[in-house]
Amino acid sequence: GSFQFSTARIPSSTWTGMRALLLLLVVAVATVECLHEELYCGHSSCYDVLEISPNASLQEIRKSYRRLSMIRHPDRNKSPNAEEEFRQLATAYETLRDEGSRKDYDDYLESPEEYYRHMYRYYSRKAAPKIGVMPVLLLLVTAITIFKYFSDQSKFDATLSFNLFDHINRKRVKAIAEADGKINRKMKKDEEEAVIREYMERELVAKTHWRRPTVWDLFAVRLLLSPITFVQYLGWLGSWHYRINIQKQEFTKEDQLYLLSKHFNMSIRQYEMVDEEERELHQERQLWIKENFDAYTEEKKEEELEKNRNSGRHKQYKRWLKRRDDAPFNYNDD
Repeated sequence: GSFQFSTARIPSSTWTGMRALLLLLVVAVATVECLHEELYCGHSSCYDVLEISPNASLQEIRKSYRRLSMIRHPDRNKSPNAEEEFRQLATAYETLRDEGSRKDYDDYLESPEEYYRHMYRYYSRKAAPKIGVMPVLLLLVTAITIFKYFSDQSKFDATLSFNLFDHINRKRVKAIAEADGKINRKMKKDEEEAVIREYMERELVAKTHWRRPTVWDLFAVRLLLSPITFVQYLGWLGSWHYRINIQKQEFTKEDQLYLLSKHFNMSIRQYEMVDEEERELHQERQLWIKENFDAYTEEKKEEELEKNRNSGRHKQYKRWLKRRDDAPFNYNDD
């Protein structure tokens, strides 16, 4: 009369399916239970919070967030936990809308037991500054501009001070200022020093083509004007090629000056400060032509070698070599 449950009529394949379904439920429950409260959406799945599937696209994520935010906003949701629910919704959206964050979260769902690894990823991404590329570039350019400006200013002041402390240069510049009537005996010492400094700075600029940095020398300004400068250079290069290589025109005075300054590794302003007799020799030898300049350079090298051979120091060195070669060889360092 007692009731007995029989499993004889239940197929084995059905039991296998039931066991698999039960195992999946256990794994799902265990996964949710393993989720940590302080990471991402807490014990809830961010996909469940947004009411989407794990395979949802970014467009579906945005659409679901807009829909749910209208419903769960604290102004419309009168539930006691409205603020917490809306905060969780926003967290779910921030987690899944970013590709990198979503990848980390999917990895977290697959292996929630690796708590410390996921905690590091979560907080390192959360603490990372959310700054775009442009602000970083602007900050970098500004820093370089400020550093380069003060660096160039400091270098110029150091060079000027060095020349002011040089007795010979100072005496020469003072004589020029006195000849111009800028310095007289009635002047105070600090006024005289200011005039000497002004004249020394002028001479430094004239001889080295180096001046105090201005607005046009700022790195940011030069960077902004670089496209214009590049276009101007291309225009000049095209004009040069057309005149010299195609039309076979003779070099103008400006062309000769440019080539001479380039061969001697100077700026045009620096080359103009070279002794006039030396520049006339360059013109006679036509040193703006590369072959003539190479021959001139070799001659200068030979002259320098010959001068060294005939110098007293070189003769003294040869006598020392001869004495050393005549000395008997031994292993004694003395």
